[in-house]
Amino acid sequence: MNATAFLKLMLGMSLLAVLASCAPDSNNDVQSYQNSGELEQASIVGGISATLSYAQQNGIVGIYDQSIGGTCTGSLIGPNLVLTAAHCVKAKSPESLVIFFGTEFREVVKQSRNGDRSNFRIATKTVRHEHYGSGENRLDISNNDIALIQFKGTAPAGFQLARMASTQLSHALHAGSEVSLAGYGLNQFKKSPLTGKTLMSEGSGTLRKVDNIKVLSLLDSGEEVTFDQSQGRGACHGDSGGPAYMTDPASKTSFVIGVTSRGNGNCDRVVVYTAIMGYEQWIAEKTAALMQ
Repeated sequence: MNATAFLKLMLGMSLLAVLASCAPDSNNDVQSYQNSGELEQASIVGGISATLSYAQQNGIVGIYDQSIGGTCTGSLIGPNLVLTAAHCVKAKSPESLVIFFGTEFREVVKQSRNGDRSNFRIATKTVRHEHYGSGENRLDISNNDIALIQFKGTAPAGFQLARMASTQLSHALHAGSEVSLAGYGLNQFKKSPLTGKTLMSEGSGTLRKVDNIKVLSLLDSGEEVTFDQSQGRGACHGDSGGPAYMTDPASKTSFVIGVTSRGNGNCDRVVVYTAIMGYEQWIAEKTAALMQ
């Protein structure tokens, strides 16, 4: 899709004042945290709004899938490369994916309406993990939910690359550790336990963050980590692919240790993140291939 066609799409969205989000499948309590479908609005539960400086310093971006009207979150790991979840890369053609930069999706739409298209980029290539979906999609089974998106051009000025954790940091990640989460997903969500229909869905398109989220467990493979959300704080629909940060005790620097994968439908018990330390080699190999 060219820039003109995309602009028309964005204008239509701004008139509707709606970001699509996705109602969890009532037959499955384990849900991917992507927004798509029929609900209005979508941010981190129990968090606070993040500043543009925070987004820039940590390389946090939004992802909009034009083919299904869904939103996800990602981390900038190269001048034109985004790390996200595999289930966020469903589009048949890369051009259906739009990367947006800023703390408010509506502001990017408004800027586009006024002729300023500097804060979005069109994807050119995508790669999902070749074994994504091979697990049983249970909370304790690795799902290889990781992907890369390459986009046209480079990120806007001011956006820095996310600091990626290495396998050397994995020793500091254990039950009881605390992390921070960020994303553009729902900040309020509730569904009926009887019908599975959505009763509440609020907070769309605002980048938020939340701190002091406790680690419950880490797979022995180092490929997935589970966080506690029972205190009404954590990730929700639309935060998929977004970063989890851990502060290195030695350097006092925060590093991305995971990307949002899935959790229970009401976003109020646990959430599973793909732990990037277990995919360090995969990320390096696929990045090199995309850059050729």
